[in-house]
Amino acid sequence: MKKLLLFISILLILSACSNTDRNWKPEGPMARNLVTFVQKAATMINEEGIACFDSFRANIEWNSGDRYIFVWGMDGTRFVYPPDPAGEGKLMLDLKDSEGKPIGMEFIRIAQQGGGWIHYKWPKPGETKPEWKSTYIFPATAPNGAGYLVGSGVYGIKK
Repeated sequence: MKKLLLFISILLILSACSNTDRNWKPEGPMARNLVTFVQKAATMINEEGIACFDSFRANIEWNSGDRYIFVWGMDGTRFVYPPDPAGEGKLMLDLKDSEGKPIGMEFIRIAQQGGGWIHYKWPKPGETKPEWKSTYIFPATAPNGAGYLVGSGVYGIKK
């Protein structure tokens, strides 16, 4: 009985920590700018479908250093990922951050719930040391009805 109570207590604590992290939203101009950036990309997908994917890869407005748009299908297939185009076309549901957090599944869940923030450890493009990254995810639906998630993140605004 004591082991069961301990197990339940640990689950409740982990759940509370997870929910606090999930509900925390970055504030300030950097966060607002990122939300606008992602939602503008989602609007492009809503209007143009996959025709805008090349622009997300090549246009400096969408891809500049560690600021870029990424796009996944709602099944977890990565369609646009400027830091590593060779990774496009791969199923990313099992993607985890450097601490084992299942961010692939979380990206999908967040998009299915209408969008929001996720915070995790990830290396900057071209680097190996993970840093806190806050990513905003937003859903999009192409004119043909295909569903996508659009995201972009910034480093260093984790609470």
